[in-house]
Amino acid sequence: MIVRLVAIVAGLAILVSLGTWQVQRLEWKRGIIERIDTRITAEPVQLPAATDWQTMNLDEWEYRPVTLVGTFEHGSETLIYTALTEPQSEGDHRFKGPGFL
Repeated sequence: MIVRLVAIVAGLAILVSLGTWQVQRLEWKRGIIERIDTRITAEPVQLPAATDWQTMNLDEWEYRPVTLVGTFEHGSETLIYTALTEPQSEGDHRFKGPGFL
């Protein structure tokens, strides 16, 4: 009888701790989603100069829209090989077989 009681109490303690952990995790995840939603809808800001990148706080720049000005160097393009053999979705004929994108 005592063994059963100890097992029940231990089981309940485990279930309560798992439930508490899930609620804490839910709040953590909601905070992340709120931060992402706020940042992706913000107005774009100018990207800092490359000389400042080493000292940037990356946490502040995650999911932030930025603007930049540059020149596209066609000679530096890279082909990407795909091995997809089936379309990604119905009617999508871009990926009918292996090849370069």
